[in-house]
Amino acid sequence: YRMGYPVEKHQGTFELDVPFVTAEGLCVETVKPAEDGKGVIVRLYNPQNRSFETVVKTAPVLGFASCKKVDLLENAAEELALEPKLQVGPYEIVSLKFE
Repeated sequence: YRMGYPVEKHQGTFELDVPFVTAEGLCVETVKPAEDGKGVIVRLYNPQNRSFETVVKTAPVLGFASCKKVDLLENAAEELALEPKLQVGPYEIVSLKFE
């Protein structure tokens, strides 16, 4: 992806030496606080013109206890395993809420 905005640098350190979230074949589009203030929203995008299955993994040090599939307005749609196995369609956007 080309950045539409310049990268902003902030002072401080972030002591996470592993990726926050990974999902083979998917692009991590967004990682942000949930609108309700409870947890983190992760949006993933399938850039390919094919369906496939993948597993979403988060860094254990983050200590999440649950994962839900949510819609774009962050309404819960489905309770998932903490490391969910997802079937994603071509060009699909998937939103997950980790708490």
